[in-house]
Amino acid sequence: MSVIAAHYYNEGKRIREIAINERVQLDKSRSGFCWIALHEPTADELHTLQATYHLHPLAIDNAIHPLCPPKLEAYNDELRDQFLGSEMEHAEFDAAFEK
Repeated sequence: MSVIAAHYYNEGKRIREIAINERVQLDKSRSGFCWIALHEPTADELHTLQATYHLHPLAIDNAIHPLCPPKLEAYNDELRDQFLGSEMEHAEFDAAFEK
């Protein structure tokens, strides 16, 4: 499995680990978010995320073909972005988000 990290954050703090097929309900303040970091995800993992978070099919297609250039696109009432991030070693990633 290519999951490097999967956590739920609220009010700037890591609350708990989540599964990539777990949809977290936001509280009324909507200050929470899920951060899921993948390294070379499989098509099955991406389709799991698509089903869980109702992602647009083009977002999955872009993730499957990672050499797509950075872009910002509007689809209906949604704004989608794609960019290549920097690569961190697992220990560095954990240390960066432990605070």
